[in-house]
Amino acid sequence: MLQNLRYAIRTMRKAPGFTAVAILTLALGTGANTAIFSVVNALVLRPLPLKDPARVLVISVSNPARGFRGSVFSLANYEAMRDRARSFELTGAFCFDALTLTGAAEPEQLAVARVSPNFFDVLGTQPLIGRGFRSAEGEASGQPVALISEALWRRRFGADRTILGRTLPLDSEIYTIIGVLPADYAFPSTGQDVWITRLMKYGRLQPEQIETGAGFLTGLVRLAPGVTLPQADSEVAALTQQVRQAHPRAPMSDPNAHLDLAPLQDSLTGQIRPTLLILTAAVAFVLLIACANVAGLMMARATGRSKEIAVRAALGASRKQLVQQLLVESVVLAAAGAAAGILIAAWGVEWLVKADAGANLPGFQPIRVDLAVLGFTVLVSLFTGVLFGLVPALEASRPNLIGVLRDSGWGTTGGAHRRRLRSLLVAGQMGLSIVLLIGAGLLLESFRRVSNVNLGFDTDHTLTARIALPPGKYPDGPKRAQFVHAIEQRVAQMPGVTAAAVSQSVPLGQVVLSPVLAEDQPIVPVGLRPLAQWNGATPDFFRVMGIPLLRGRFFTWADDDRAPRVLIVNQSLAQRFWPGQSALGKHVTFTRFQAPFEIVGRRVSTTLRHSDMEFSEYR
Repeated sequence: MLQNLRYAIRTMRKAPGFTAVAILTLALGTGANTAIFSVVNALVLRPLPLKDPARVLVISVSNPARGFRGSVFSLANYEAMRDRARSFELTGAFCFDALTLTGAAEPEQLAVARVSPNFFDVLGTQPLIGRGFRSAEGEASGQPVALISEALWRRRFGADRTILGRTLPLDSEIYTIIGVLPADYAFPSTGQDVWITRLMKYGRLQPEQIETGAGFLTGLVRLAPGVTLPQADSEVAALTQQVRQAHPRAPMSDPNAHLDLAPLQDSLTGQIRPTLLILTAAVAFVLLIACANVAGLMMARATGRSKEIAVRAALGASRKQLVQQLLVESVVLAAAGAAAGILIAAWGVEWLVKADAGANLPGFQPIRVDLAVLGFTVLVSLFTGVLFGLVPALEASRPNLIGVLRDSGWGTTGGAHRRRLRSLLVAGQMGLSIVLLIGAGLLLESFRRVSNVNLGFDTDHTLTARIALPPGKYPDGPKRAQFVHAIEQRVAQMPGVTAAAVSQSVPLGQVVLSPVLAEDQPIVPVGLRPLAQWNGATPDFFRVMGIPLLRGRFFTWADDDRAPRVLIVNQSLAQRFWPGQSALGKHVTFTRFQAPFEIVGRRVSTTLRHSDMEFSEYR
């Protein structure tokens, strides 16, 4: 075998052009497969780095009648599960927030996760330094404490090992640092900077909203030993019914809404899994095409070496020895292609992660080329070496000694049988390429159509920035409105700015839903009312976003807290409640706001209002 290996290396050195083309072809196929397998391994195959990850479940809310599904667990639901559920060993919850870090250095807005005190116990995660939260720290009167990420620890505190007990000024409150989480810890999302507790102090909702059962949490539970998923589902359904009776105005009071349990890993990868399957199939086609290409090259090269092989056979080499020698050459080529493919894969994985930036790829564990991926690459290289080398080796190992050794046999193409094999390889390569090109063409056409969809607003030359207002500094509506008015005027006066506006969310951004009751419609319980998406915005919002007004008027700054409540609705809402009529002057009551709003305009987008905004976050 060593002799065959040395000879294979010598023959590759004698044909540098063939060797370079074959290695590059295999490197592209192997590298693409290795890169995609790195993502599949990290997200699907590798167990989550948790204690008994199969027992960790996510609670989501679904309402098939309204076509809604999401993680809008309420604080009341969490407390009911925590205090009464017997199917769960532990129950936790979390939500996302944004707070501004102040102090000696430049202020910085941090990505914050508000978590229940037992959040890290549910996951089985231990801090790198310090401790986790205690139960008392999760109460409204509890001491404000925080755990920080390893990246923030290094960036703002120079990886100081005496960080415990230091203060962390976030908005208008001072937090005490009690721990640092391990590097690459990215749950509940990538780029998380700080973890704090006290869920009831969530700044994006008013306290009365939280108390009446507004959904803003994602629930996490750890199944008790011996409890099955159907048993847990039954208990969750019973507890949900109790919460409905205690909070009849909450969204969960809708009889069609129910809580679902799903394994954490499935919930993290559910949306990205179809994309990964498509990419895996595509790169597998690329590898098969590469193998067919190299197999054709090997057969052509074997034809040129037919006299050498015939001499070996005439001197007593068995067919087994000839096949072995040729297969060793194929495997050496595949190994060299795999080595180059690993470099391509490492660059590809790094590019994928940076390009995604946490938008689609869940970041619970890092995506990288590790030992498992290297083992996959080794197996792929062995498989490809045998795949593209076996047919040429078998064909070349049975030469026509009389014909080849004659001078007239030099350069022979190998007869009809060999020509048929070459034609079969070319046809297979063409067929795989056509299938791959058709799939790529369909995806590109789908992408083109999606890109050309009229969204109803103009994103060209439109920039967004996010602002978080500390509730302590801006506790009421007038102070928030004053800040918003001032910041909008200052931004509008900047050079190059033609218009500026402030809104609670951008189109297609964060969704806020509320049950609505329209004028002239029968009064029904809150749980049976349709849900409408609403957003708070300043008067120039429609001008900034290029949203046309069909009828009525835009907002003005006179539509403040002292003026009658007004709103602008989209065309679909107007046609649903008042078909064939004008919606101007009609009234809509939002469960969130109690008092009715008068419609002053109709546009081609989502329901919006201006007065009584809750400025906790803007884009």
